Parts: sequence; structure tokens; C-alpha cells
Amino acid sequence: MMKDKKYTLLNERNQPLNSEIRVKIHWIYSKVFLLEDIIVQLNQGVKTDTEMLESKKLQLKTTQDPFGNLILHYEKQFEEEEKKERVINHPIDLEKVITVREAENNLGQRIDNALAE
Repeated sequence: MMKDKKYTLLNERNQPLNSEIRVKIHWIYSKVFLLEDIIVQLNQGVKTDTEMLESKKLQLKTTQDPFGNLILHYEKQFEEEEKKERVINHPIDLEKVITVREAENNLGQRIDNALAE
């Protein structure tokens, strides 16, 4: 059982002062009941804190959502670029490279001849 009371202080003329005294008395008739009450209060505090934590996590997720979508977009773009790099880095057939270079040289030669005429 707990009693908690506030008293206003008075001066010698019984006029109230700007001060108070708080008296809190706790009578413990059973240590087991006291500890059980403390456990109940602590469990309630943990439950409240857990609910608040979940609420804050939800707020954080909501706040990050617009940026989260951008992050996902950039991650996808980065993955696509990596795939392109992998394709580019495959071994190249040298015969195709030589054929392309010969065609470029022939085209360059024809352009030079046309300009010379």
C-alpha cells in the first residue's frame, strides 16, 4: 500500500508560501506482493516501450520510402551496368575483329579516293 500526498507550506501568519512538501509512504506488508507489483509495472513498461519502438520503426520506414525507391532504382541500374560489363569482357573472336578492321580500311580508302577525285 502506498500513500502519496503534497502539503503546502505556511509561514508564521498561516499564509501559503511558494513551497510544497511531498510525503510518500510505502507500507510493505508482503515482500512477495511488492516484487510481483514491481514485475507487473516493469512488464507494462517493456510492452509500452516495445510498442513505441515498433511505431518508430514504421515511421522511419515511411520516411525512407521515397528514398528507398530511389535506392532500389540505382541498385537495379548498377546491376544492369555490371551485366553489360560482363558481356563486354567476354573473349572476342579475333577473326571478326580483323574482318571489321579490313572493312573499315576499305571504306576509308574509298572515301580518300572519292575526295581525291
